[in-house]
Amino acid sequence: STLLPYNVADEQKIERKRHIGNDIVVIIYIEGDFKFTPEICKSVFNHTYICVKKHPDMEDHYLVGVTVKDGVKPFGPRFPFPPVVHKDTLRQFLTYKMLNAEWA
Repeated sequence: STLLPYNVADEQKIERKRHIGNDIVVIIYIEGDFKFTPEICKSVFNHTYICVKKHPDMEDHYLVGVTVKDGVKPFGPRFPFPPVVHKDTLRQFLTYKMLNAEWA
């Protein structure tokens, strides 16, 4: 969201909400100890949230998680166990995950 239009005078951030709030799939990049919950995003359109966070102990690896609204069917690709993805395969994994989430 840092690249989306920003207007200090717009207290409700309508311009930013218009871009993110109308997407079915949203990727959230998490920094630090932030805990994401879907209730943060107030949208009837968002159905799938994919959270990505740099692994604290494994260089070049990312923790990936998904949360969905009720009624969204399961979709692939399946997560590895544990849900850790190397940076070289992260882009492809997220692309497939997002497309399948859109169609689920």
